[in-house]
Amino acid sequence: MLDAGGEMVLALADMALYEQLSPAFLASRQPQRSAAALVAADLNLPLDSVALLLAEARSSGVPLVIVAVSQPKMARLPLDLRGLQLLILNRGELETRSGRALPTEADVRAACLELQSQGVRDIIVTCGAAGVYHSIPGDLHWMPAHEVDVVDVTGAGDAFAAAVCWSLAQGSADLTQACARGLQAAALTLQSPYTVSPALSADAIASTGHHAEPQ
Repeated sequence: MLDAGGEMVLALADMALYEQLSPAFLASRQPQRSAAALVAADLNLPLDSVALLLAEARSSGVPLVIVAVSQPKMARLPLDLRGLQLLILNRGELETRSGRALPTEADVRAACLELQSQGVRDIIVTCGAAGVYHSIPGDLHWMPAHEVDVVDVTGAGDAFAAAVCWSLAQGSADLTQACARGLQAAALTLQSPYTVSPALSADAIASTGHHAEPQ
């Protein structure tokens, strides 16, 4: 349910299906993942299933991206994050993981460094209409969101994460480029009445975010 400004007021989903994605089920499909350019998972998965994917990433070397979905489900993110190439989460989810409020950029940076000490290589922190942070060696890089007329917020975060994963799966580890493509995909989605914008395509985002060194 959306309000007059296109913002989500209420959403319902039957999430029981995810409980069937058990470690045993995932193990039975391991050959599919071993041949992948990249594996992406979200925290709707049970904790033990996420832990299996992390262990698999450590042994296989196939890049693993985890996308957080809500603050309560941060409890499904293991303490040991070794093997995780990228964690995508919002500021509230980062606060839940760190156990404290993060009102300043310095606070967000400190929380990201803590996560990296737990084993994750890179982090993207989304801040809605304000933009995103992404990790660079020893620091964070800030990128503003596009200014658009919002029609419907539904799917914007998913489009951002999908474009980031798509960009990384092309073989480039350039997070600045990946985030630029994600922000473009989110902007297209925000301007569409559809959950998946008909304008969203590889061509629509591929020319976005040519490599630029963070300042």
